[in-house]
Amino acid sequence: MTRRQGDKETRRLGDWATGRLGDWATGRWGDRELGKRENKETRRRSNGVMGREGDREARRGDKVNLAPSPRLPVSPSPHRPVSSSPRLPLLLLFVSLWFAFSIAGAQTGKITDGGLPTYHPSSTRDTAVEVKVAGGEEVSGIDIRRRGDRGRVISGVVRGGGETETTATVSVTLFDTRAKTSAGSSFIQPGGARGFAFNGVPDGEYILTARTTNAESNWASAPRRVTLSGKDATGLELKLLPLGSISGRIVVESLPEPCGEKSQVQMESFNVTANRDDARKDDFAFLPGRFFSSQRANEKGEFTIDNVDPGNYRIGTRVLGENYYIKAITSAPTAPARRGAPPVNDISRNGLALKQGERLSGVTITIAEGAASLQGKVVAEKEGDRLPASPGGLRALLIPAEPNTVDNVLRYAEALIRNDGEFAFNNITPGKYWLITRVIPGADPNDRPPAPVAWDANERAKLRLEAQAAKYEIEIQPCGRVKDFVLRFVR
Repeated sequence: MTRRQGDKETRRLGDWATGRLGDWATGRWGDRELGKRENKETRRRSNGVMGREGDREARRGDKVNLAPSPRLPVSPSPHRPVSSSPRLPLLLLFVSLWFAFSIAGAQTGKITDGGLPTYHPSSTRDTAVEVKVAGGEEVSGIDIRRRGDRGRVISGVVRGGGETETTATVSVTLFDTRAKTSAGSSFIQPGGARGFAFNGVPDGEYILTARTTNAESNWASAPRRVTLSGKDATGLELKLLPLGSISGRIVVESLPEPCGEKSQVQMESFNVTANRDDARKDDFAFLPGRFFSSQRANEKGEFTIDNVDPGNYRIGTRVLGENYYIKAITSAPTAPARRGAPPVNDISRNGLALKQGERLSGVTITIAEGAASLQGKVVAEKEGDRLPASPGGLRALLIPAEPNTVDNVLRYAEALIRNDGEFAFNNITPGKYWLITRVIPGADPNDRPPAPVAWDANERAKLRLEAQAAKYEIEIQPCGRVKDFVLRFVR
């Protein structure tokens, strides 16, 4: 097809889209389609009746009467007038017009020459202004003049993946590191060409990832940085690597005398999570599946978390109900235990290391009955003063006081202090504790939330020193419910 023929075809498509989408938005499209169906039904029924009447006349040897059967409706059903009110909300009308303009814009080069999209009010995406349309409302003054900025091309090929090349769909996603959102995606079908291309991309910093979309295939590429500055980025290669998995089970221990009424624990209510804690500061939390994975347990308490990237993870679960707490998180030993060594690994202390494509099993999460709770209020150090303000807020911390619990990470807890000074700890292990308060520094809202302080061994040592100096100690019994505890804020 020549360029002249292509321009002619795009103008024809633009005219067609404008007319048809306009009919759709105003109701004429439905009327036309309804009329077509009724006319088709009338012809079908007419043919069927005339065919039966003709057969009977032919058997009698008489002339076939082709007049319409009196049993058939000869007048069309009344259609709604074209001038009636629109069927679709005004918002869909705007979408329809946008779609028509997009197709018609091909003749000016928006599609064919890699031009960048123009947003209201005639700006790039970075400076675009949102248009809000309420139901039944008409918005005017939307005047978008095409800027004609030319974009760049990011292209390459996906390699690897073993048998998934012919069995799994691969999703290639381009992320804008500035906006921390997806800037486009492309899908590679099984058995097809393995190339990808993103056209009309503005200059900037981007991240490319490739990942299989099939549930039974776990492959992904390492994130690749791409910088556009005045020229295209072509010939890129994304290599698919196998992802790992973490599997195990949940065990529930009950007390001889339950806390309150005896209730049956629903194992499928537990959602097991794997949080990565070894990410560098320059990694990107907005990449899906990069730092967090989860899977709900089945009715037997068994779970398998698939599609897990290599790294160091903390395994956990949210306990439902106030009477249970997490007692231990362990894994089977990777080597025969020495004499006197514990038969399992306590992965709640240092986490769990997962290699590329490793399938790790034998994780056990022990849930015990007899959880305690603590509720209270933080007051200013001096009477009449206010609590300090911080972008990250204030936090109350619970530190175990027994000497043999220094490195028992599950015994440490944190709770946000609300604006009125109140805080609450739930599902905690019974025992002796110290309490302290801390100011949380502000963070970029797009960054990951801060990891629990107790995950770091050095920070645990600092917490204990602060807690011993503050001298706020409390002992909570199994199934204990402590309320109205007063904690004075100390810098």
